[in-house]
Amino acid sequence: MNDLGPLSSVVQNVGFIVAAAATIFTLWAGKASWAPQVANFEKGPSKWSLVLSATAIGLLYIYRREHSVLANLAVVFVFIALVALCLDLLIRKLTIIKCDHDKRGIIGGLWLSPEAKKILSGSSKHILPHQLPPETVKDLFCNSGRNPDRIWSNSSQITAQLLVTLAYMVWRVAITLAPATVALLIA
Repeated sequence: MNDLGPLSSVVQNVGFIVAAAATIFTLWAGKASWAPQVANFEKGPSKWSLVLSATAIGLLYIYRREHSVLANLAVVFVFIALVALCLDLLIRKLTIIKCDHDKRGIIGGLWLSPEAKKILSGSSKHILPHQLPPETVKDLFCNSGRNPDRIWSNSSQITAQLLVTLAYMVWRVAITLAPATVALLIA
């Protein structure tokens, strides 16, 4: 970059700013489809991911002279993003219940309430002698008024929502920091 003359540092900094802006834009642009739907915190995961990414990019910029550290960080960010993405997909698969005609599912819980366990096993007083118990948690939820409080305890629901939100935020921040780190290495 030194062969660019007296403006080489300006070119480097503009390149970093463009790369950082592009990675932050990816956070903003993709928030609607992947962001967890958590009650009373709808846009929170996307906003906090954006704030954490912008802060981390600022810290990376401060320590941009440490090329060996930046190279290692780029690899670590990619690894963290992949692991967190896999965890996010797994947690969503285990906790999101989607009834047949719903556009989006809801984040259920990690463990069933005692009454829901009884209903699924067929030993509840709410099941008449001629009725068959629901076969799955999805059947129970979709056919009982879609009220998650009937199926999962409050702590179970909060834990599931927290896990989905944290996994989402970790992979979004890490996938944003990886290209920003590479941009600093190139500059």
